[in-house]
Amino acid sequence: MAQNKSEEKQSNEEAKNKRFKGFYMKYRQKIYWYVYRKISNAELSEDLTADVFMKLYERWDDVSNRDEKGMCAWVYTVARNASIDHLRKSKNRKKRPIEDEEVDSATRVFEDFVGEAMKEEKMEYVSKALESIGEEEQEILTLRFEEGMRFREIAKIVDKEEGACKMTMYRSIKKIKDKLNELYS
Repeated sequence: MAQNKSEEKQSNEEAKNKRFKGFYMKYRQKIYWYVYRKISNAELSEDLTADVFMKLYERWDDVSNRDEKGMCAWVYTVARNASIDHLRKSKNRKKRPIEDEEVDSATRVFEDFVGEAMKEEKMEYVSKALESIGEEEQEILTLRFEEGMRFREIAKIVDKEEGACKMTMYRSIKKIKDKLNELYS
């Protein structure tokens, strides 16, 4: 009888590890790039991504009863909070000069993201247009268009009402269009 419970516990642990590994493999890169876009440091992004998944593993019994979208929203929320915490802490530290390779790395990531669809002269306009909106607006656009999330999921992550997220996105797009028209004129 005791051996059956031991075998059952081991089987449950193996099933938990298998499900966690599948989720990890599916979302590891997405979370990494989400964090990287916020903090622009590859090493720290790797560390924070690992921390996010460690928290997920530690809280697996609480979180795994959600559907995949619910788990995904939980992971993005933890990643967002970890990034914000890191940025807050780094603002309180003495600022160091940005190294050329960090700038080059961030530039490559941005260019890869935008892709070959845009010519270099247009990149400057797009960058300026994106600067015309706030961080929260940029985050909502990122979650919607880069991560392909629904407004319900975005609302959970940014801790806003779904309607407010929709309105923010539409206003942000209008601001970007207006800024691009201004820059092209």
